[in-house]
Amino acid sequence: MAAYSIDLRKKILSAWQNKEGTQRELAKRFKVSLSFIRDFLRRYRETGQIAARTLLRGSSLEA
Repeated sequence: MAAYSIDLRKKILSAWQNKEGTQRELAKRFKVSLSFIRDFLRRYRETGQIAARTLLRGSSLEA
């Protein structure tokens, strides 16, 4: 599954910063899941980054 574009992420962030709706309304408006909006905004608040996270292929969750 491909990550959402930086352009879409910027539009969502701008709408959120301008208080153009709730997270649920933004998810509906931009046709993405509510969980994506929640995770995206949480990550933005914590790190300031809007780019998709990089997945490390082949790494094991068991250490």
